[in-house]
Amino acid sequence: MTEKQIDLKDLKEMIAAGDGKTLFLDVRSAEECYTAFVPGFVNIPTAELGKNEQALARFDRFVVLCASGMRAKQAASNLEQLFPGKDVVVLKGGLNLVAQGAEKDLHRAGRILPVQQQMQIGAGSMIILATLAGTLLHPAAYLLAGGIGFGLLYAGWTGRCSVSRMLAHMPWNKNLPARASSFVRQNMALS
Repeated sequence: MTEKQIDLKDLKEMIAAGDGKTLFLDVRSAEECYTAFVPGFVNIPTAELGKNEQALARFDRFVVLCASGMRAKQAASNLEQLFPGKDVVVLKGGLNLVAQGAEKDLHRAGRILPVQQQMQIGAGSMIILATLAGTLLHPAAYLLAGGIGFGLLYAGWTGRCSVSRMLAHMPWNKNLPARASSFVRQNMALS
């Protein structure tokens, strides 16, 4: 694992220099990037680094960021294995450091909750309402609560959730910042 780390001051200088050979990577999930991101960073979750090897190969240096620094260290290790001899550094303290040390440098997408959290709030609310309706109106409403519970169980078991997919296409969820978009779109724009 890499021991090379930079602080916020060095990061700002590197971004300002903009040499074109340094790629600033945010290895958090795309959903995490909905809430906050650092301009200039491209989002590629750690698990997807190998899938983008050819596009990543054109860069000489990688600056890696995650929420606290742990995933960034893992991603840096993966990058060092993929590209021996290339410079890989981790932002010390991750996004938490940026949030504490330079709130003005942190861009927030607004009050949009991650899709998974939106789904959890919606499903929980529907179960509570169905349970109340079953108690106060008619026992058949309990079937709705059971159906929602079954849907959650199926989503957890298979990793597929049709409600989350539907929510992801809602207008309020289409505001993912351009700097936090998928690497493929960013790479095409950088080419």
